[in-house]
Amino acid sequence: MIDVPAEELRRRLAAVVPVDRWVEEAAAGAPFDDVGALVAAVSRAIDGSPDTEIVDAARRAPAGAPVPPPGDDGLAPAEQGADAALARGDRVYEERFGSPFVLDASALAEDEVVDELQRRLTNSPDEEAAETRRQLKLVVERGIRDVFSEWTP
Repeated sequence: MIDVPAEELRRRLAAVVPVDRWVEEAAAGAPFDDVGALVAAVSRAIDGSPDTEIVDAARRAPAGAPVPPPGDDGLAPAEQGADAALARGDRVYEERFGSPFVLDASALAEDEVVDELQRRLTNSPDEEAAETRRQLKLVVERGIRDVFSEWTP
């Protein structure tokens, strides 16, 4: 059973949940039988969010690679390879969808992240909005399981 003081619960959640309303909505359901129940409470908050809140969360989510600024003559030699592909893909993604690229990349190699970014660039805006929501849920779940690891089997 996750039965911690309300302030500690909120503090821990706020470390990994990028939207204050999601923290508050989930915390209102305390105490939780286990980490899965806590994850489910946050997931319900995410499901009930408008697209504008999802975009805001994507901007704050602890996922994705920083995008280096473009140089005057394109990418410098040090920016070649997967890093360059991610940087270019992130810029194209942001222009296309108006939101940062979010991916739970915890089990992926860098080239797999590039492949996933390229695949998702072919999505329609509605498909990608749904995929961003799913990926945010995965990123947040991973964070919750890390922060509440003492209750994870």
